[in-house]
Amino acid sequence: MEYRFFLVPQKRSFIFYKIVPEKDDIEKEAITIDTPFPISGEETIEFEDGTAEDSLKKAIECLCNELNLPDDSTLSFLVLKSSDKRLNREIKNVLGNRMSLVSLDYLMRRALERASKESFPLIDIYGFNYDEVNYSLKDNRLKKRPFHILGYTIPSGEKMMLYADGNGQLCPDPCNPGCSDEIHSDKTNWFCKECGMFLRNDLIPEQKDYEFAQTRIMRIVDNLKKAFPHNEILWDDTVDRYARQLERLNALIILPEIDAKDISTQINAFLSACRNSKSHAGFMNKRKMDSKNQSVNEGYKKVICAVSDVCNHIMHNKIEDCSKEITNINTNLSSIQNNIRENQIDLEKWKQLKENMNYTQVEDITLSIKPVIGIPLNQTEYQRLSIFNAANNGIATAEKNISELNDKIQFLEAQSASRKNEIIKLIYPQGICEILQRLVKESEQLL
Repeated sequence: MEYRFFLVPQKRSFIFYKIVPEKDDIEKEAITIDTPFPISGEETIEFEDGTAEDSLKKAIECLCNELNLPDDSTLSFLVLKSSDKRLNREIKNVLGNRMSLVSLDYLMRRALERASKESFPLIDIYGFNYDEVNYSLKDNRLKKRPFHILGYTIPSGEKMMLYADGNGQLCPDPCNPGCSDEIHSDKTNWFCKECGMFLRNDLIPEQKDYEFAQTRIMRIVDNLKKAFPHNEILWDDTVDRYARQLERLNALIILPEIDAKDISTQINAFLSACRNSKSHAGFMNKRKMDSKNQSVNEGYKKVICAVSDVCNHIMHNKIEDCSKEITNINTNLSSIQNNIRENQIDLEKWKQLKENMNYTQVEDITLSIKPVIGIPLNQTEYQRLSIFNAANNGIATAEKNISELNDKIQFLEAQSASRKNEIIKLIYPQGICEILQRLVKESEQLL
């Protein structure tokens, strides 16, 4: 009996999926969905650089033991071709003729084409991340670049293969991870720190106005939490934590909305030092550093401070000023609308009083002419004329007030719309800065 497995190689791990014949057609096969085949109780076989071949050999031996096979002659493998040529060679050395390859580029192209037809948000711009590589289609050509913080990350090769073949489904955007209403009612931030959802609907109620920013911030939050790549530095845990934080910060500050290239250069220089084992002694003996080694540690602090300054400088104050101005405008609008309602009530009272008088045009002319020609008005006539004039004056005053208040409303609404437009432009950079500020705080805690 032949046992077939789908092998997914990643940068530092292998995942096995069992392939079984479909019940209705023994010539057709299906990969077990979402269920990696555990080997020695582990669903992921991890390895370090240079040890992939030995790790795979041991995994095959364990696989034979678990299947009660005398040897591996009845095993065959469908292997997802890695973007790492060296890793492909090591797999070939172990599996030999018992393997057949599935082209990663071919499957990724199909996945991108399908995603584009299904209108995945941002897919045409940022593409898919898989195994620390970003894939996108440009002019019908497959383009590769390093992992992109705004790319949609495919968690495993099996899911990507199923999706490319039209049998699987991928959620185009990270789902709400079950954030509480209390978290989402916190208006101190513009975006939820857990899921990236936009929180300031009180200022920007229309989804179309914040959807652009929300989609991207949710993608960034999801990638930072689940998928952000990191090449582990084995010779020092402290340096590894430093590097992990700076890699995440660097992915954000190189975005066009931040564009802090000078700081990115500093980070890259520091990361180069981190990956140089000659710096090991300086990092390990941080309390007894000479001036040269201390400069490396101080360099980390300097970078963190520079990123913090960028966050504080870019948009935060301006967007807060705009939001406060909108709040003040809304308060003024509410007050003016109350004044309009009061004047409308007065207007209706004066109109009703005038109507109840049954004051005719003839009477108006008569009472107006008498004093002119020297005929005095009796008390009743004088009272009616006085009330009629007061009603006219009251109506005119109320109508004038309402007109002026409506003009103020139009002016304030135009101001509010202008400030909202400013905020809409600043929402996305603000979201990035909020994430950066949280990462900066985490980075400072490492010192």
